[in-house]
Formats: sequence, structure tokens, C-alpha cells
Amino acid sequence: MTVRYPYAPPAHSCVDWGDVVAEIEGSVAGGRVTVYMGGETVLPGEVLEALAGRDVTLVLEMDDGVAWEIRGGDVPEGAPFSDTDMCAELDTDGIPAGVVNLVTGESGSVQVTLAHDGEFGFASTLVVPLGEKHEGLFANLYRYDGAAGALRYEAAGVVDGDGAARLRIDRASQWLVALDDRPHALPFADAGEGRWYSEPVRWAWLSGAMGGYGDGSGLFGTDDALTRAQMAAVLYNLAGKPEVDASSLPADCDADEWYARAVAWALQEGIFSGYGDGSSLGPGDPLTREQAAAVLYNAAGRPGAGAGLTSFSDAGEASPWAQRAVLGRLRGRPQRRRAGGRLPRAAARPGLHPSGGGGPHDETRPPGLTPGAE
Repeated sequence: MTVRYPYAPPAHSCVDWGDVVAEIEGSVAGGRVTVYMGGETVLPGEVLEALAGRDVTLVLEMDDGVAWEIRGGDVPEGAPFSDTDMCAELDTDGIPAGVVNLVTGESGSVQVTLAHDGEFGFASTLVVPLGEKHEGLFANLYRYDGAAGALRYEAAGVVDGDGAARLRIDRASQWLVALDDRPHALPFADAGEGRWYSEPVRWAWLSGAMGGYGDGSGLFGTDDALTRAQMAAVLYNLAGKPEVDASSLPADCDADEWYARAVAWALQEGIFSGYGDGSSLGPGDPLTREQAAAVLYNAAGRPGAGAGLTSFSDAGEASPWAQRAVLGRLRGRPQRRRAGGRLPRAAARPGLHPSGGGGPHDETRPPGLTPGAE
């Protein structure tokens, strides 16, 4: 026999949690129970246990217009719950500005810090007041991964007529809400979320550095080889598409093709030099990893590198002209950099992404490019 003692609310509580439990248990299907927290932030575990599995929504009205909506159906039945601190602070500054700027558009962003440590054990909806002037904009939710120093996209909501956005959250962390006129979910059929390339590809798309194919396929070409002309176009886009004279190109480049201005600019800036004496560029040739490293090295102003290639078993595979660049711009799997290997379009993004792709080395992902010591 299990004996359940009457619930005693925490000391100094201004909320009668016993009444809240009774209201939840007596609520009709589809009902809502609203609690005005009055400065409190801790939700007793007994309340979650009473809510678990019921067709009832518990609303916690916090300070500063913040609220939580917790559906009983999202709370697992039979699970023991401890007290949970639901405090959510707005306009915090725990995420470095350089990381925030990678995903923040003209409409700005709001940082949110949750007090609870780790996962909640249930999903809930955080109602964030963002201002009526932002009605209709998308509130893009990112979780900050402190270990990797990177933001991870989670979901998007739309700012309603009251200026609030509803965002699903299942764990405490530092969060960023980036306001934009479009959702930040990857729109490409062949580029999924939660993959090793997701955030660099998202940055390339949002920044305008690189988009999907223009043939109406809706594909990004994630696994396709990156061509030399495509790399020139990416860097040209990042440079702001400056005016350039494209009348003089290598013999194998067509002045009427989409890449003409980009290739002309890359050659004039010394980022590409062409094959041999420069009379040909090979615009449709797949870019090798050592070529990509050399291109990024040139684009970065030819910085020095502070280590040798001798620790890599395939060091001899790097062409003499590329060795310094490979060292400075190319990250390999342990003991290998695969300098001559072809570079998939998705694997190029970590080298262009200002954070370098973020996070420690992951054996499950193809080796990409990363900024070297500058």
C-alpha cells in the first residue's frame, strides 16, 4: 500500500499549490489552469505529477510578460518529478556577440537564459514577449552549445498580434530568439537538420554566400562535388559582389556564364591563379581539398602557419604549391588530411563559416575546412 501525505507548499510561497493540484484534477478535458506566480519561479514536482497525462494545460504567468504553457499530454505519466525552477530571464548576454551576429538579421534578437540545469523531462511552450512592432515576423529559436561555441537551430514561431512568440523548449540552456522575415529552417530537400553540416549550410544560405541550385529542384547539392567556379562565386558573394571587368577570362571560361564576374574577380584578387600559366581555370572541375585550402589561404591574405605537415601520414600527397595552405586552412581526421580528395559542397561550408563549423572533431563527419592560425 502506498501512503500519500497531503501536499505541503514550500515555505514563503504566495501560490497555494494544493489548490492548483485540486484544480488540475477537477478540470474538464481541454481545460486550462492559470497560475499567477507573483515573483515565484519554482514549480513543485507534485504539480507536474498531477498534470501528467491529462488533457489539461497549465499556464504559469511569470514576471515581465513571460509565460509557460505545459500540456499534460507532454508530461510523462508515472515519472517522478522534483521541483523545477522555471525562471526565464530575457535580454541576457551570455552568448558571445560574434556568435549571435551569425544568425541575427536587421530585426534583431533576444537572448533568454533559463535557470534550471539540464533537461526538464517534459516539453513545454515558452511565451516570449517581443513587442507588437514585430508582429508577423518569425522568431527563430537557437540553443547555445557552450562547449562548441556555436548556436544550434531548434524551431521557429510567428510573433502574434500581442507581440508574443510561442516556442517549444524541453531543456534549460542559453537560448537566442532571432527575429527575421523568414524561418531559418533549412529549405533544401537534401539538407537535413541536426547533421554535421546543418549550421554552416544555414549560415551560407542566410548570409547569401551560397544557396541551392537554381534549376527549381529545391536541392542544395549537399553531397555533390564543389566546383572551382562555385567556390569563386561563394567568395565573390561574401565580398559583396563588387564591380569587376569580366571581359578578359581564361580560354575555358565563358563570359556569358553565371560565374563570369566571380571568376574574373577571384583572378584579379589573386585568390585563384588558374592552371599552369593561367590560360585555363577549369570552372567545372571538382575542387580538391588542397585547392580549396589554397583558395581560402589566398582569400585570407596568405597568413603564416605555425606547424608542420609531418604528423600526417598523407603529408606527401599535398602538392608543393599547396603545403603551406593545407596546413593553415585544412583540418583532417587524425593523422590524415586527404589533400587531394574532392570536396563535397556541404563539406566546404565549415571552412567558410566564421565559427569554423563549431565543436570538437567528430569522426562521423567528413573532414572539412577550418580557419588556421592567422
